[in-house]
Amino acid sequence: MQNDVATPDRFLSINDSIAMKAIAILFMLIHHLWTFPDRIAGGPLESILHFSNLPLSVHIGVFGKICVSIFFFLGGYGLYKKYFGKRYNLFERLKKLYFAYWKVFLIFVPIGFIFFSNQAAYCQDAEVYSAFSQFSIKEFLLNFTGIESTYNREWWFLINYAALLVLFPLIRFFVHRLSALDNIFIIIVLNIALTKFHYAIPHATCFWMGAVVARNGLFDKLNDFLNRKKF
Repeated sequence: MQNDVATPDRFLSINDSIAMKAIAILFMLIHHLWTFPDRIAGGPLESILHFSNLPLSVHIGVFGKICVSIFFFLGGYGLYKKYFGKRYNLFERLKKLYFAYWKVFLIFVPIGFIFFSNQAAYCQDAEVYSAFSQFSIKEFLLNFTGIESTYNREWWFLINYAALLVLFPLIRFFVHRLSALDNIFIIIVLNIALTKFHYAIPHATCFWMGAVVARNGLFDKLNDFLNRKKF
């Protein structure tokens, strides 16, 4: 069991987190615009440079997926700091998450069915241009709750983040009861052992790692160390 700490990590302010999320959004745009040539109208982008038989733009786009890890890490870091020494309010967190999602959903999904139900095949990926070709109450409700993401495949993020909000008390229990090194060891083992079974495991462990860093002041310690070494 680790010793209690007086305050959580103070290195990242709210403004720092906002700036990091802005950077992550730029990575997200790069990832979605360049990683999937089959989704681009008119075919893949032309590229002068190629590596491993793939255009340079695709490699840059794949790197942009680091945005997901950044978002999950900041989620765990910020959630731990927000509820440090306080009772966790799961309903409040889920309400905030879903209300933000539903504001987008209830505007753009009806627009999709009204104006884009008969889209021409403008790219190679049929799921992109035919997402609103047929309306189903069951599919609508599954997408509304985030259980499915057939209207927009990038909405897979929602249900995974909601699951982590539900699991946060358990994560916080481990973060409190175990040392930083013990938590990091478990995170590494989970990544090695379970990643191949579910794509969301690395993102979940990024969320967990954010809470570990916040609990143990690891950024503060790293910053102090670098300052002492005059870096």
